[in-house]
Amino acid sequence: MSALAITGPEQTLVGRVEPKSDEVIAVFRNGKLIDVWDSGDRARALWLKYRPGSLTYARILRSDIRIDTTIESVLVDDGWLLPQVKAQTFVAINSAKHYGALRLRLEKRGLGFMDALTAELSGEMNHFVRTLFADRTHADVMRNPTPGGLGVGTSLLNGLFVVDSVHIMSAGADPQFSELRTAVQGRKVDVEVNARAELNAQARGLSLHEYENPQLVEMRLQQAHELELAAARQELELSRLKVESERDHLNLQKAELDARSQVAVEAVRNVTALSRAQKSGVLPDLSLGIGARSTAPSTDSSDPEFAPTVPAPVHDLARDPRLMADWKRAGGPGRAVKGLVRAEDDGAALVLIALDGGAAAALDLPVLLGQAFPGEDVVVLPDSDSLLTWIDTLVHERVPRIDDLQPALVLEERDDTLRILVGSQSGRAGKVVKAVLEPATLIVPSLCALLPYDDVTVSTALV
Repeated sequence: MSALAITGPEQTLVGRVEPKSDEVIAVFRNGKLIDVWDSGDRARALWLKYRPGSLTYARILRSDIRIDTTIESVLVDDGWLLPQVKAQTFVAINSAKHYGALRLRLEKRGLGFMDALTAELSGEMNHFVRTLFADRTHADVMRNPTPGGLGVGTSLLNGLFVVDSVHIMSAGADPQFSELRTAVQGRKVDVEVNARAELNAQARGLSLHEYENPQLVEMRLQQAHELELAAARQELELSRLKVESERDHLNLQKAELDARSQVAVEAVRNVTALSRAQKSGVLPDLSLGIGARSTAPSTDSSDPEFAPTVPAPVHDLARDPRLMADWKRAGGPGRAVKGLVRAEDDGAALVLIALDGGAAAALDLPVLLGQAFPGEDVVVLPDSDSLLTWIDTLVHERVPRIDDLQPALVLEERDDTLRILVGSQSGRAGKVVKAVLEPATLIVPSLCALLPYDDVTVSTALV
C-alpha cells in the first residue's frame, strides 16, 4: 500500500489563508507546529508578526479520504473462506480534542507523518476488513456484501482516522461452498439440524464428533481418571520413601550425637585428673585444653586422626613476606621467626607470630614488635611443641575472661582440617564456642592463616 496523499506542500504564510470545507490548515514557525485551523477559521500572519521566526502553512485533507484494500483468504463466521475481498473505505481525520491525534503526529514527524504510517495502515486495514466479515456467514455475504452502516465509526491508527463508510467492491464465494451445498441437498441432509447439533456440542464444551459419540467421551473420562489415580499413587510412594529417608538420616545423626556425647562426657570427667597431673609435674601445662581423645575407648597412638597430643607444626607455618620485611626493617633477625601472619576482619586486625626460643632469647621483644608493627595488636605464641598450648595462649590473649566459663578443649585432625572441640565443666560449652568465634577476636582467621590446614573449625564436643 502506498502512502496516502493527504498533505499539501508547505508554503510561506503571508496575509491570511482559509481552509476549504474538506481540509484543515497546519501552521508552523521555523518548522515547529503552532496550531491547526479548521474550516471557517483564518490563519493571519499579522497576528503573530511580533514573534520572531518564519511562518509556514500546509493544507491537509480532513474528509473523504479513500483507502482501497484487497485482502486474500478472508474467513467468515461459519468456516468458509472467501478467496478475495476488495473494499473501498472512506475515512476522515478524527476531530476529537481539536484534532489531537493529528497534532501529535505533526509534532513528532512533521508533514511526512503518513510515510511513516504506511506499513501500520496496511496492517490495520487488513485486520479491519477481516473483522467486518468475522461475524457474518457465507450466505449473508453472498446475499448482501455491503449492509448499511458496515464499519462506520471505527477508529483507525490509534484514533487518527474515523471510518465514514465502507463499500465491498467484490467478495468471491468459497469454491467448495456450492459443491457442498449440492452434496448436502443430494443426500437430503438438513444443514440446520447439523448447525444446531454443533451449537449444543459447543455449549457442553465438546466437539461435534464427541457429541455424536458419547461412549468416546466416557472412555476418555475413564482414562483421565485412571491417570489421576496412578499419579496420586506415585506421589504417595514418593512421600513414603522421603519419610523413610528422613527417618534413617535422623537415626544416623542420633547415633553420631550419642557417640560424640560419650566422648565429650569422658573428656570433661578427665579435666580434674589432668589438672592434678599438671600440678604433680607429670604432664605439660594444658591449663585450657586436654589431648585429643585422651580418654576415648580407643587410644591407639598409631592412629593419625586420634593422636594423644597434636604437635605444633613449627616447620610448616606461614610467613607473610610483607610482615617479614617490616620485622627485618625494625632490626629483627629472620631466622628467629618460624611463622608470621596478619588476620583482618571488618576493620579489626591481629598479627600472630611464632618465634624460635633460642634465637629470640636475646631480643627486646616489646621494643622490636612496637617498631615493626606500630599500633597493631600482636600475639606472640610460646616456645612449645604442643599446638594446644599455642591455642591456649591465643584464646587467653583474645578472650581474657574465658576462664569464667571453665572451658575444656580437645584438638582433632581429620581430612586436613583442625577441629577444636569445646567442652565446659560448668555446662556452658556453647558460650565458650561463641566467645572464641566472636569476629573481633580473629582467633580462627589467624589460625587459618598460620597453620598448614585447609580449615580450622570450632564446635561443641557434642556436635
